[in-house]
Amino acid sequence: MALCNLFGFRLLSGSIPEYLTMVDINQITILAEKYSWKFLVHQEDNLMLSYTKLIDGFLSRINVYYHKSYPFFTVATVVKHPLKGTNQLYRRDVSMKFLERIFENPRVHTHSSWNCHGYHFRSQL
Repeated sequence: MALCNLFGFRLLSGSIPEYLTMVDINQITILAEKYSWKFLVHQEDNLMLSYTKLIDGFLSRINVYYHKSYPFFTVATVVKHPLKGTNQLYRRDVSMKFLERIFENPRVHTHSSWNCHGYHFRSQL
């Protein structure tokens, strides 16, 4: 049976290197705590880690969705925009290095990010 990675390349069963199948959750949490983010919840069934922090007096949240078979993450941030209110920004294919930039500044944009506008996320924090 063949597997496909994120870029569509075929991988033979059992050929995925061990370092690609391991997600070090502690490493992500240490990175979050470096920038004063507090661990909120680990949803193993959704492969998600969640962190919160007060930014400019408003509760912000970062959800890190990890994948057991790939070293990149999907990251959702919920922050208060100064003019538009609370918005959610999603980013795909986030490396550990860029994840650190997101913890440092959750408003940072990437080439693979998209917003959810017109929906009130405050109740989900």
